[in-house]
Amino acid sequence: VRVLTYNVLADAYSHTWPQLYPYLSPAAADPERRLPLAMEDIRLASPDIVALQEVDRKWYELFWAPQMAAAGYTAVGELTEKTGLTREGCAMFCRADRWRVAAVESVGLTAAGPLPGEAATAAWAATQPHLTEAMSKVSTVAQLAVLEPVVPVPAAASTEAADAAAAASGTSAPATSTNPAPPALCVANTHLFFHPGAVHLRVLQARWLLRHADGLRRRYQLEREEKEAKEEP
Repeated sequence: VRVLTYNVLADAYSHTWPQLYPYLSPAAADPERRLPLAMEDIRLASPDIVALQEVDRKWYELFWAPQMAAAGYTAVGELTEKTGLTREGCAMFCRADRWRVAAVESVGLTAAGPLPGEAATAAWAATQPHLTEAMSKVSTVAQLAVLEPVVPVPAAASTEAADAAAAASGTSAPATSTNPAPPALCVANTHLFFHPGAVHLRVLQARWLLRHADGLRRRYQLEREEKEAKEEP
């Protein structure tokens, strides 16, 4: 399974680019030039799953959604925007011929709860006023999804061409076979808080993201087991 993650740089933060990326010329920063180049990167990589960060709402609707659909990808939910005033967020897509979307969730990564197993972390964080204040200013969100593999197509050995070739050689055609389908995937996409001095915040956010992903995985597995049990004769 090939997963591509790509920060496509939201226009909302273009005022910071001269300091962050002094080598980036105004011409190269123009979204009408750089977004098609980013799309070409995706086509060349041909990933199963694409996870984008810093996606402007404007360019999601005008560019990313239609371009990814034209390239054979289906949207995994909608654009998950940050909780602040800036209209940018995360977006995911998957190959329509290989994966189908079974479940999608959007979560915030600004607090420990309510999460199973995080009560102690939440209690500790409440005793740290500077941490609490910093987290209150963070607008990080994440996308979570469960993707199921599309049923594999029978191998070419069972086609009419294979049967004709076998008849001509006086042998019997091989039995129809299929490649085993890969298991369902739980995928997470986020843009952790960026500040160089906020490693502790990113560690907490990564911890909470994994907790959320594990929760979605467990719920999906339980629902699948219950469904299979009902279908049994």
